[in-house]
Amino acid sequence: MSSPPGEVTAFSAVEQRLASGTPFGSHDFISTRVARVHVQLLTLLGAQSQGAQHLLEVLRTLDGARTRVVLRDSLLRRTIEDGTGAVRGLDSIGEDLLDELLHAAADAASGEQLTLLGDPGLSTVFARRERGSGCVWLGAAEGSAAGSRFEDQVLRRLPGLRLRRPDAEQVALLEAANRLAVQVAPDLADSTLAHTCVVVVGDFDGAGHLFSALTLPGLAGVVVVSPQAIRSGIDLAELLVHESSQLKLLDIDYISPLFAPGFRPQSSPLVTPTWHEDDPLHHEWSVDRVLTSMHAYLTLAVFFGHAATGADEDAMTAEDAEARVEQSRTRALGLFEAAHQHLEVLTPAGRDFVADVGEMLEELSG
Repeated sequence: MSSPPGEVTAFSAVEQRLASGTPFGSHDFISTRVARVHVQLLTLLGAQSQGAQHLLEVLRTLDGARTRVVLRDSLLRRTIEDGTGAVRGLDSIGEDLLDELLHAAADAASGEQLTLLGDPGLSTVFARRERGSGCVWLGAAEGSAAGSRFEDQVLRRLPGLRLRRPDAEQVALLEAANRLAVQVAPDLADSTLAHTCVVVVGDFDGAGHLFSALTLPGLAGVVVVSPQAIRSGIDLAELLVHESSQLKLLDIDYISPLFAPGFRPQSSPLVTPTWHEDDPLHHEWSVDRVLTSMHAYLTLAVFFGHAATGADEDAMTAEDAEARVEQSRTRALGLFEAAHQHLEVLTPAGRDFVADVGEMLEELSG
C-alpha cells in the first residue's frame, strides 16, 4: 500500500516549506540570524572581555558557513548570553570563566575542531554535517572548564538527572537513526536535525520520572535522551526528528519572538490535547508547548508520509507509516485549532507562524 500521487506531491511541497521556506523553515536562514545576534552580543562584550575580542578576531577570518557552525555550539551560545547578563549586573557567569571559555572557543574556531563541545575529549560525532555535526556527550574531562560548565547547565535545568556515558553500541544506534531519518526524508531531516548540536544520555531514579527525550529551554541545541530510548529502528529516527523540530522552534522564537511581551508559561492559557484528556498523568499545556508540539507533529506527518511512500519494510511497513501520518496530522490539526483560540498571547510573527502551519496542514488534507 502507498499514498496516492496527489498526497505524495503534497508531502513533498510541505517538506520544502518546512526545510527551506523563510522565515520559519530554512536552517541557513534561521542560523544566519541566530549567529548575527551572537556576533552583536560578542561586540558588546568586547568592551570588557579579552576573550570576546579574541573570538571576534577569529570569526572575522571565517566565511559565513563556518561562522554559523561555530556559533551554533550550545555552550558558546549560553556563555555569550550569560556574559551579556553579567554586563547588566546579573550573577550569571564570573568574569574569569567567561574569558576562559571565550578564549577556548576562539582557539577551537581557529582549528579543525571549530566548536567548544566538539572537543573529542568531551563528545563524539554521530552525525557529520556541513552545517555542524551532531555529537553525543561523553562526559566532562578532568580539568575541562567547558565540560564542567556544560554539565552544570544541563543539571541546573534537570535536577536529579544522572548523566550516562554512552557505549559504542548506543553511539552506533544514534548514527544509524540519523542515517535512516535522512534516507526517509532527506531535505526535511537535513534541515531539522541540524538544529541539534549535542545529545546527552541520562535518566532519573524512580518510576515517576520516566521519559524518552527532553529539550532544555535556555540551552539551545541540546537533547537529553533516556538510555531506554536508544534502540534500533524507526522509533529512534522519529525521536531525533521530533526533538530537533522542537529545538528549531526555539531558534525561530529566538530570532522572531512568537509570544507577546510579558508571556510566561506559568500564567499562560492552558490546553488539554485531546489524546491526553483521559490521562491523569499529563497536565494541561501552555500555549508555547502547544506551538512547539504543533510544529513537531506537522514535521512528523511529513516524515511518516515519506516513510509510507518509500517504506523500507525492515524499518516500518507502509500501513504502519500511514497510520502514523494520520495520527501526527490529526494531532497537529487539533493543536493548530487550540493555538488559534489564543492568538492574543502571540506577536504578529507568532500569528504568522500559526497561519503558516495552518496552510501546510490544509495542503496535507486537501
